[in-house]
Amino acid sequence: MGKYQKIITLAVLAALIFVIYSNTLHGPFILDDGMYIVKNPQIKDLSLLWPPSPRYLTYLSFALNYSLGGLDTFGYHLLNIAVHIVNSSLVFATALLLFKTRGLKDRGLEEYALPAAVMASFFFAAHPVQTQAVSYITQRFASLTALFYLLSIACYLKWRTSGSKGRIVFYGIALLSAIAAQLTKETGFTLPVVIVLLEFAFFKGTASIGKRCVPLVPFILVMAIVPLLLFAPGIFGSGFSGLSEGTRAQQLHDLETISRHDYMATELRVMVTYFRLLILPVGQNLDYDYPFFTSFFAPAVFLSSFLVIGVFGLGIFLMGRGMKGRSPLSLIAGAGVLFFFIAISIESSIIPINDVIYEHRLYLPNAGAALFFSAALIGLFDYSKKRFKFALS
Repeated sequence: MGKYQKIITLAVLAALIFVIYSNTLHGPFILDDGMYIVKNPQIKDLSLLWPPSPRYLTYLSFALNYSLGGLDTFGYHLLNIAVHIVNSSLVFATALLLFKTRGLKDRGLEEYALPAAVMASFFFAAHPVQTQAVSYITQRFASLTALFYLLSIACYLKWRTSGSKGRIVFYGIALLSAIAAQLTKETGFTLPVVIVLLEFAFFKGTASIGKRCVPLVPFILVMAIVPLLLFAPGIFGSGFSGLSEGTRAQQLHDLETISRHDYMATELRVMVTYFRLLILPVGQNLDYDYPFFTSFFAPAVFLSSFLVIGVFGLGIFLMGRGMKGRSPLSLIAGAGVLFFFIAISIESSIIPINDVIYEHRLYLPNAGAALFFSAALIGLFDYSKKRFKFALS
């Protein structure tokens, strides 16, 4: 695969994203932008940001924008678009690297690596459901977390598929990015789970389980950062102040006052809405007026649970099939499904949040959906190609 093909692909990808979102460059501040940016003293005085919160690096990015252009929204939107370009490129890189893993290498699928990566990255980049996370300035929380999340995954895969030269550099970047994800938004907490999933799904039999677990330990330890910052904020100093403390207080208030049972019941229905938005992105909304369900036996919830369990089960089935070597592309498709569920689990499970649905919560999980759809389409094409050759023989 020539490097020029990759460069051209990434250039076209960046141009497409810029064209799609260029009309947002002068968009005004909306909704929570007032709280997190316009009226937030922390981005105007960096000393107020310490000690760090689980959203520390996003606040720093807002502070960078403020220092360069004040409250002119152009710079904020431009950085959001740049982050989306990087994230789409990381989806491209991740897909290519998955084809170099032990689970897919030497399976006669090399010709499909670039098409699969192109489809996955363009699906992620241009899908309408990404609009909120890119054009709504405050939702840089979602997109910047995704940047560190995807960078960590890509560098981990690069470390595992590279030769000895420079390997430790990729591992180091992967680990630092994992830490950064924890300090960008709470959803970064799930990243180590994805790393573990990819290790045991795509690198089966490369070494003993013990040896493979050793480099995973630092990533697992990283998962302690978010809980420590939320429940022991004084660990790095005297505790949060200002907006950081207000956000933390609201999160703890939601945990204490919203029923986990009711939230989970509602999120089963929300998940079906998310599925529908991924497949048929019509009726999108910045702020949904969504019903709250209090019973798992409500017809809408009961039926939704079957679909959610069915999709999750499909991911398990595809991954199991791929790990047994029956269908290598199933490995990517299954991993994409499980990535989706892991990435969305913080905001759509039993951890209650006052707002039950927002489209920006699909931003990172959409990377998993992109991998699933690209692998499924390539698999369908490969199957049809083989059937056609068989018919002609």
